[in-house]
Amino acid sequence: MSVVYSDTSSSDSEIKELLLSARAGSNSSLGLLLQEYRDSLLLMADEELGSDLKVKESPSDVVQDSFLEVKRDFGQFAGSSPEEFLAWLRRLMLNNLANIVRAYRETEKRDVARERRVPGRSGNDDAMLADADTLTASKVMLKNEQVETLRLAIAGLSQEYQDIIRLRNYERMSFEDLGKHFKRTPEATRKLWVRSIEALHQALEGLNDSVQR
Repeated sequence: MSVVYSDTSSSDSEIKELLLSARAGSNSSLGLLLQEYRDSLLLMADEELGSDLKVKESPSDVVQDSFLEVKRDFGQFAGSSPEEFLAWLRRLMLNNLANIVRAYRETEKRDVARERRVPGRSGNDDAMLADADTLTASKVMLKNEQVETLRLAIAGLSQEYQDIIRLRNYERMSFEDLGKHFKRTPEATRKLWVRSIEALHQALEGLNDSVQR
């Protein structure tokens, strides 16, 4: 079982002030607050992923992805104390880690299935038909959507967006490796990925609206 320590480099009063300021709408305070818990969350990610998955998904990338979600969904946090915030942050991290583990295990099962698939079926089709649960970091949870809708939405994006979604969400490439591929810094590549996921959300909403009309 993972242990997330509440110890930070700041005093309890400073943490409370950061949380209060963040709840008042300060993005900089929220960023500083998250940095207080980075080390403990890295330890949790390192423990949960295990040696086999850490080769494919670095703990630092998982933490950074989770921080992006926190910044986007912070308005949903209903607590008021540092302890409640840490518990909320820990649940989000554990959910993301569980999704990553499940996604890799499903990929392993698909790899075995591909060895037995009917000749003539495209390997690219297999990749694009991968379970939509692999898009966990961006909250694109499409369990009840048809795979064809997802494929159409991705196909309607720019080639750059298609490439980064495929490499990040299906092939689980780290942001460091993505940066080398796209000739950008890891942080710039992470921002590109976030924009691609936002564009995918919009494309899916547009397709769903057209179907309902």
